[in-house]
Amino acid sequence: MHGIAVTLLTEDKERLMVLQQRLEGTQMGRNVFGHVGFPASPTDSILRQIQDVHADVVLVDIDPQNVQRAMHAIDLICGPADRTLPRRVEHLKPELDGRVLSDHAGYLVEI
Repeated sequence: MHGIAVTLLTEDKERLMVLQQRLEGTQMGRNVFGHVGFPASPTDSILRQIQDVHADVVLVDIDPQNVQRAMHAIDLICGPADRTLPRRVEHLKPELDGRVLSDHAGYLVEI
């Protein structure tokens, strides 16, 4: 199967299923790794799994009620070597929600 290799991370099992279905529906990406939970430390096994699958994109589903936890996970995923890369986080506008994988407003993180 061709397409963009995508890793999906979320803190909600139901959300992971929805994100996987939406990704498959695009026919542009393929889920190479999905996980409920974010990496908590630089030695977390989730980080190794993300590296092992060679994902082109890591989508972190950010809960608007707990942004800091997701931002910490993004910092761990990027690693210290990537600190110089530009990073943008913005709240998605409601009118864009139909075009993204998430059902509700989230955040767009560009790394």
